[in-house]
Amino acid sequence: MLYLADALVKERVARIIAATSDAPLSLDNTFMIGIDEFELLMQLVGRSEQTAEAVLKEKIRRQDAKDFSRGIEFGQIMKAMSIGDCDFLKEISPFPMGS
Repeated sequence: MLYLADALVKERVARIIAATSDAPLSLDNTFMIGIDEFELLMQLVGRSEQTAEAVLKEKIRRQDAKDFSRGIEFGQIMKAMSIGDCDFLKEISPFPMGS
């Protein structure tokens, strides 16, 4: 799977916002997240807020430490923490099988 580093996306977003606003801008601890990762994170919040918080803390730790060796994307962190796929994505499909 190809991961687009959120640092590249955040940098672009910061430039766009800075070009349209004079207000001070900080994107520290602001993260870009794919919809599939977001849905999985929301599922985690519903099941275990402690696990979801652990994912966020590890994301911030890796980002601040620039610990790129194991990845800093949410999907990479959740995989490393043995968090499986989102049940919602498995249950709901626009392509029903056996029709």
